[in-house]
Amino acid sequence: MRNFIRCVLGGGALGLFLAVFWSPNSIEPVADWFFLLLFLLIALTLTLAWSLSDRESRLLLYVAVIFIGTALGLGRFWLSLSHDHQDLAFLAEQKVTIQGVVVTEPDIRDTSTRLVIKPETKDFKILVTAPLYPVYQYGDKLELVGKLQVPENFATDQEREFDYINYLAKDDIYYQLYQPQVKLLARRQGNWLIDKLLTFKTAFL
Repeated sequence: MRNFIRCVLGGGALGLFLAVFWSPNSIEPVADWFFLLLFLLIALTLTLAWSLSDRESRLLLYVAVIFIGTALGLGRFWLSLSHDHQDLAFLAEQKVTIQGVVVTEPDIRDTSTRLVIKPETKDFKILVTAPLYPVYQYGDKLELVGKLQVPENFATDQEREFDYINYLAKDDIYYQLYQPQVKLLARRQGNWLIDKLLTFKTAFL
């Protein structure tokens, strides 16, 4: 049973890894034939497994489970791209005022803090680059005033294009705010269990 779980998790990770090679504009045409091919591979693998010895059939079953995990990983990623995140698209490159909650642990860098904000009543998130101080935490409800930006891909040191758009999209992040004005509206507005776990983690660091 553990091996099957590992195969599913490994396949899911492989699916997410493969998904970042497609931009959102190419998702729909790719998804149809890819899932059809994947289904045929799973069916063929399971058919062969029935006609082989126990050891060989078990190996093919593991391969089929990996294929299934890959399909689940790709499906999870592509479904995230289908969310209605175009609500703010017309406001890109304009000054906006947004209220939302910090939904992940803040990522503290040398000169700034990165916050992932989920706007109220929306299914997508915004990556906010804020000053180091004051310190914000998971569950803080904030009011942000700044220029809304759409993420862009960029070239790495190896002169390859990094698909930053899909890298953020896998976590439902479709917009950015860089150094906005930030106002704290309330504390502890997130999931209480995650809040307790992060508090416990911070106490022992």
